Order: sequence, then C-alpha cells, then structure tokens
Amino acid sequence: MSAAYFFDESGNTGDAIRVGGKFDFGDQPMFTLACIGIDDLAALESEIERLKALHKVQGGEIKSSSIRSKPLFVHDLIAFLKQQRAPVFIEVVDKKFFICANIVSTLILPAANEVNFTSEAHWLRNVIAEYLRVHIPDAIMRSVIDACDRPSNEAVGHVFAVLLEWLGSRPGTDEVAAGTVRFLEDTQTDFKQLGPDEDFARFLPIPDKGKRDQTYWMLPNLSSFTNIYARINFHHRGRLTGVKLVHDEQAHFDQILIQAKAAAENLASLGFVIEVPHADFWFVEHADLIFEKSTNSTGLQAADCLAGFVMRYVLNSLRSPDLADEASAMTFHRILTMTDLAVGVGVNFVLTSSDIRRLGVYIA
Repeated sequence: MSAAYFFDESGNTGDAIRVGGKFDFGDQPMFTLACIGIDDLAALESEIERLKALHKVQGGEIKSSSIRSKPLFVHDLIAFLKQQRAPVFIEVVDKKFFICANIVSTLILPAANEVNFTSEAHWLRNVIAEYLRVHIPDAIMRSVIDACDRPSNEAVGHVFAVLLEWLGSRPGTDEVAAGTVRFLEDTQTDFKQLGPDEDFARFLPIPDKGKRDQTYWMLPNLSSFTNIYARINFHHRGRLTGVKLVHDEQAHFDQILIQAKAAAENLASLGFVIEVPHADFWFVEHADLIFEKSTNSTGLQAADCLAGFVMRYVLNSLRSPDLADEASAMTFHRILTMTDLAVGVGVNFVLTSSDIRRLGVYIA
C-alpha cells in the first residue's frame, strides 16, 4: 500500500457561512478535496511530462487552471494512476448541503451520547439534511448564519423559533417535517433549560480559530480532510505507522488541519467513534502530516488537477446538464471507476441523493 498521500483542493473560499448575497458562495458553491497515494514519484513525474507534451500544456508547474480546457489530460492521468494501482480519494461537497448537515447535527439531532454516533443516526441525519437542502428558505438559512456571525442566546433562540414556525407550516402529509419538529422541540427544551452558567454555543457548530485568532465556521476543507484521513485508515486497516500525508501549503488553515487531525485521532479515547461507511475513525496508529509548496511536488500538482476537474465538472453538470461535453463526461466516469467501497477508495459525494443521480452516479 502507498506510504505517501498528496492532498489538494478546489473551490474553497474559507468558511461555509460566507454565502454571498445570493447564496452563491462567491460563485464557488462546490468544494473538492482530492488525495492521491503515490509510491513511485519518479514514474509520476515522467508521466506528467509525457502528458504535458501530448496535450500541449505549457509551463513548468502543472495546475488545474492550465488544463481547464483539456479534460483528456485528466483522463490519461487517471489511466496512469489506475495502472499503478494508486489509491485515489476525493470528497465533493455542496456547501449549502454542508450547512444543512451542520444544522441537523447541532440543532436537530445533536450527538449527545454514543447512540447518536451510530450508522442509523448518521442515516437519519442525512435524510433530514437532504430535506433541508431542498426545502429550507434562504431567510432561515440566513438566521443560522447570523447566529454564527453574532452568537448570542437570543440569536440561537431565534433560529429555533423560525425553524419550528417554518416546519409547522409544511403540509400535514409531510412526514419528514413532522418528525423533524419532534426532534427540534426536544432540543429546544434543552436550550430553554440552560442554567446561567451553561453555554448556548453548543447549539451552534464548533468554530475554529485561525493563526490570528480569526473565527471560522463550518470549514468544508477540515471535514473533507478528516474524512479522507479516516478513509485512508480504513484502506490501511489501521496500520498507519510510516504513512505520510502531504497537504498543499495552507497560509491560514494549516494549524486548524493539524488540530483537526489530532482531534480525530483522539475520538477513540473519548469513546465517541463516528460510524461512517467505508471510513474508520478508530485510529490506533497515526500518520504524519506535512505541508509543502505545490511547485516542489508533482504529487500535489496531480491532486490539484483532479480536484479542479471534478469541482468544475460537478458544478457545470448540475447547473447545465445538457452542456457537458463528451470528453469531460468520459473523464468524470473514468474517475468514478477508481471507486471501490470495499477498500474505501474513490469519490465520496456530500450532495443530496437527487444531485448524485443527476450526475449519473449509481447510489447503492
């Protein structure tokens, strides 16, 4: 198995609550993190040079932006990785769905005990998050974002109130809304019973602190990184000693990623191991994490090419499915052939089931 894994991302504009006036996230509503396991870097470097000549790509460092109009470059890169049996891990995140998932896990079905970490609880949270992604009004999403930007007891109380009012107005035949109301009322009762010294912030997502004490809310790169780390742990059957994680240089988020990795590794000792399909958050051994400049790493450049292509293809296909060109569609489906759930590799979509089906992806 590979001992070195290279990570790069596409579509990140910071924390997910920076939604923009039209909830378009600065025209980057999708985030993608790609990871490639490589043992023979010399072979990858040679192949990249061959592909640059074949597809007439100029310049030294290969970047996703330089092959934007050359999907067959990525197609051929995947063919090489497949020949090398190089594991590929990709997380594709719809940022609005990501916010909805955080609403569920903090306000509706908070992880209060071991039962709430089971696969059944994970499934139920996903059902409610999909429902919110499709139906929740922007005004209510905005109230959640405002509560993060200006957290207070009153702001959290307002979120409970507007969510319950909206869910209560749904048709009487809406079983998901009715069930969500019951869960939300239970959590609201806990909120109302807070003592003077208790913290209302446990009903909000846990923020992360940057190097200059900036507060970040709901970072998709953080959750994507820890999930791929758990998938690598699953892939290696827990044997991570000697494994190296190489992430592209992060000016603002490197310390946050280091802390997130440590927190994931400590879950087992706290008795709260998350049950996620095809990933293993029970870390017995730990990999090493380092950050490098992409200019010095062909592995990072290859990961960047995959991340950028997948982000653009998913976004463009969901926006304008009739405009997808044949070469890009063929390349995307070639990437999907890298998925093998039995060993945890391939593409993981943090999207609604309907969006995944619109991409032509079979949902088991």
